[in-house]
Amino acid sequence: MEPQDKKPPMQCDGKCPTCPVGGGELPLPTAPNALAGWRLIVAAVAAFLLPLALAVLGGIVVGNMAGGTSDARTGAGLGGLLVGIVLAVLIGRFIRPHVHKECP
Repeated sequence: MEPQDKKPPMQCDGKCPTCPVGGGELPLPTAPNALAGWRLIVAAVAAFLLPLALAVLGGIVVGNMAGGTSDARTGAGLGGLLVGIVLAVLIGRFIRPHVHKECP
């Protein structure tokens, strides 16, 4: 149900950007541990590109050193993918912003 009167109160000029009466929009809530800026970029690269790159690198380099058969390349690629996933998880844990709680 919407209010009948959309006039701002007497002490308000109605130009506050967070006031729905003045035409502004309410700000979106933000999470205290949300990734932003360089941390978001590093997390995205670590989560998506690092495992893929290590899988390809493992399949090419280690697969050729292990004999060059398709089984060796597949195993090396899967091993590289697993190492990339583990590294992505570790990187994600270290770049997360830490919120320091004050003691009461």
